[in-house]
Amino acid sequence: MLQRFWRVLLEEFPSFLSPLYWYGQYRRLRINRYCIGYSGRRHWTFWRHLLTRLRARKLLILGVYFGRDIAYLLELSRQTGQPVDITGVDKFENRFCDDWPEEVRNQTWEQAGFGPAPSMAAAQENLRRLGENPDKVRLVCSRAEDFLAQTEDKFDFIYIDTAHDYQSTVELISLATRRLAPGGRLAGDDFSDQGTWGVKTAVRECLPNYELFRGSQIWVAQPPLP
Repeated sequence: MLQRFWRVLLEEFPSFLSPLYWYGQYRRLRINRYCIGYSGRRHWTFWRHLLTRLRARKLLILGVYFGRDIAYLLELSRQTGQPVDITGVDKFENRFCDDWPEEVRNQTWEQAGFGPAPSMAAAQENLRRLGENPDKVRLVCSRAEDFLAQTEDKFDFIYIDTAHDYQSTVELISLATRRLAPGGRLAGDDFSDQGTWGVKTAVRECLPNYELFRGSQIWVAQPPLP
């Protein structure tokens, strides 16, 4: 615990001295109370970096779950004054993902030990309860691969946080690269090959210029356009 506190202190000092920092953390924790999810302080910092340093505006989030990352982005957009145009894509169904072990693929999310299944209605309601207008976000019920193959839109930034197996990650990186605007970036979470995951190997093979954001499992890359 002490080591974790010291690491945070070194990373974010002198932000600790600003009342705005503590207001932001309060807002982040409030979002966490409403939105089930795995994103935390490091993701919040990453999204702020995306809006203020990388100046990304048109964003595609692949993997909405219950809307936590989108809620982070909307709150940070308000705090920083940086406008965003967000599209969120998720299957929103109570079926297995491609990175699930074979032995649990006939089970529901709850039965497999992954908690409640993602729901578009729940994500929209979470945004409403947080005081956000869900109409500011375009939520799409689709496989990420299908959406990327069919859309004509170009995005400044695409975030991949769906199935974490090797094959899915490779396919999504290939499809997403074609939907980036000039100068656009890809990113994703869970840079790991643990268990059924293969994100680390897929990113290393497809995006040799990737970076990890401040030593986290969030990877970022600016691939050459096809």
